Amino acid sequence: MKEGYFVSMKALKEFLVELLISAAIVAFIYFFVAVFPLVPSASMNPTIAPGERVVVEKFTRFFRTVNYGDILVFPCPDSKPGDFPYIKRLIAKGGDVLEFKDGQVYRNGELLSEPYAVGKTYSYQARYEVPEGHLFFMGDNRTNSEDARFWKTTPFVAENAVMGRAVAIMWPLNHLRVLR
Repeated sequence: MKEGYFVSMKALKEFLVELLISAAIVAFIYFFVAVFPLVPSASMNPTIAPGERVVVEKFTRFFRTVNYGDILVFPCPDSKPGDFPYIKRLIAKGGDVLEFKDGQVYRNGELLSEPYAVGKTYSYQARYEVPEGHLFFMGDNRTNSEDARFWKTTPFVAENAVMGRAVAIMWPLNHLRVLR
């Protein structure tokens, strides 16, 4: 009886060690490498559809500056704790002047080429001066996106609030692709 007990305790100990190692690996990946959030809305259509899961790499915030057109994940300035983070396209950075006029978007006086954007009707005039250290985001589905143009507290997100960069669609499998 004691020999069987010893084998069981040894197996239990090995299982617990493997479980702890697995949990440590998962925690490392989640906090430092990547997350895989579900996209709940159509604000990034057609680039990202509702219900798709994206791969969000977190190294962006440590080793790389963000670029115009990057699809980034961040907490919305209007959000409450527990709200989904937002996923939007970077349109302007600190020091940029963004203008909406004549149904078009201009950054620093130059018309933006936005082949990814749909529903591009801007029936209003607006001008934003993006403060240093901040970013301005918009969804690709311009007529159905709650983005910086409509946030109540501020239209800007601090650069250090960016959680990561969306790099691919991973689910459903038949939608698997790299994001650009």
